[in-house]
Order: sequence, then C-alpha cells, then structure tokens
Amino acid sequence: MGDAEMYAWALADAALRQEREARRLEAAGDLPGAARALRAAARYLEEQAKRELAQVDRVRLFQKANGRRQQAERLARGEAVFAERPARESVPAADEYRASVDELILRSPVTWDDIAGMDETKESLKYALGLLCAGWPEGVRPLDADRVLLYGPPGTGKTLLAAAASRMLGATFFNVKCSNLMSKWFGESSRLVAALFARARSEADTGVALVFIDEVDALCRHRESAADHGAERRILATLLAELDGLADKGQRTRVIIMAATNRPQDISAAVLERFDEHILVPLPDFEARQAILRIHAKGKPLAEDIDLAVL
Repeated sequence: MGDAEMYAWALADAALRQEREARRLEAAGDLPGAARALRAAARYLEEQAKRELAQVDRVRLFQKANGRRQQAERLARGEAVFAERPARESVPAADEYRASVDELILRSPVTWDDIAGMDETKESLKYALGLLCAGWPEGVRPLDADRVLLYGPPGTGKTLLAAAASRMLGATFFNVKCSNLMSKWFGESSRLVAALFARARSEADTGVALVFIDEVDALCRHRESAADHGAERRILATLLAELDGLADKGQRTRVIIMAATNRPQDISAAVLERFDEHILVPLPDFEARQAILRIHAKGKPLAEDIDLAVL
C-alpha cells in the first residue's frame, strides 16, 4: 500500500475516533463538545473524499460528512442525536456495527503486475473471475470463483492476490483480519461477522464486493476444538449461516468471498466444504524471487554492481 492509501486510512481512522468521542461526550452531557467532535469528523471525511479516485466513493464520503455536520448542528441546538437509538439488543447488527465494518473497506491499488511469479495461479483466478462476472456459460465451470480459499506458507502473496482480483473487478474490497472481528464482549464477534456480510451485500447491490478474510482458521476451527468456547461456536455458526445465505438458494450473487490461511488443517470441515476451490500459494521459486526483488527495487537508486540474481 502506497503513501496515498496509508494517508486515506489515517483520515478514515481519525474520523471514526472523532465519532466515537462525540458519542462519549454526548453520553457525558457535553453536547457542545460532541458537536465539535462531529465537525472534526466531517472535515476528515471531506479530506478523504477529495483523495478518492472513484466517483461513487467521493459521493458516499461527502454525504457521510454532510450527515455528521447536520448531527453537529442538532447537538449545538441542545438535541441529543445518539441517545435516540433504541436499546442495544434491538438494534440490527448491520446498523450498529457499520462504522466498524466501514473501516475495512478500501479500493485496492494492487495490480497483477505487482505480484511476482504465480503465473498459473493468477491466470486461473483471472479466467474464473471473468467467467463469474460475465455469467456462467452452460456446462463451463472451472471453479466456484465466488468461494476461493488460498492456503500456503505465510508471506507468499495471498493478500496481494485477493487485492489484485478486487482491482480487476473494480470491486469494493473488504480487507478483513480475524482481529477485526474478535471482541471481548459477549456476542459481539458474531454480530460483527453478520454486519460484515450485510455491508458486502449492500455494496453488491450496485457493483461487486470482494470480502477477503485473512487468517480465517482463527474464526472457524474444528467444532471439537471450540467445544469449550461458546464464543467460537457462535462465530462459526454465524459464518456458516452467512456463507449459506450468500448462495441464496442457487441464485447468483455479486459478493465474492476469498479467504487465506496458513493452517487449512485447523479449519472446520463444514467451512472447508463451502469453499469449492482450494488454491495452494507456494513459496516463490528462484525466478519469482528475482522478480520480487525487481518490483521492490523499481525506482530506487542502486549501485551499478548490484546483481539481483546473486541476492
């Protein structure tokens, strides 16, 4: 991820922090302080919007910033805006945790050329995803490209493959790590999983959504290994329900699921069955290692006697 993308993430994080501060201040009775926090959140969102390349993202962020300013005005008039929400247990997870899920969304800058080696893997993914978007021709189904599990040693490029696939499809990319979905609060992790898929379905209404779950084995271990942990059982049950729900009884969906793991043997068999295609991402060979060095050395001053093959 380049400096521009990192700065965009920093702006999004700053906006979210201000929104949380606004909630805290309102709960403490400091409505003017909450209004100031929401105005600051709006400024961060507007700055982020100016840097977005996609028109749909710019519009979405400017609308969100405008909503925060309207809330700030209500707070300045002495009206509470967050306390209006119903009790926690009656709030749908898709609404309650949307801010947390929105943190995971990005437009991927990664292209296939940024990934060294893995030519056969890349070609298989490009071909299959292209067929998926065009509609499956009768009798032609090389793999279920909407459910792909990437497995192999750490650091071999599984995340880059998912990011490049997202870029090729022009998809909204949900870059999810297990830590994003884990919570110490009872039942909150399963609600976060439900909110993630609800948000992905919402994005797929007008485009394509690609949900990439890294370290998926941490979320869905064998049922027997999670026997003593009710939280893990709930997460597993929610994940299975969401994966089944996306299939929508055989109808096509524009939500694509890609997951990565270093330990496929630890994943619940029920989850493995939902991923019809399992792709090994091996360690790079000699040629691929040279290509990786060339990619990272591009545009950087190197001494004339540097030999990438020797390195």
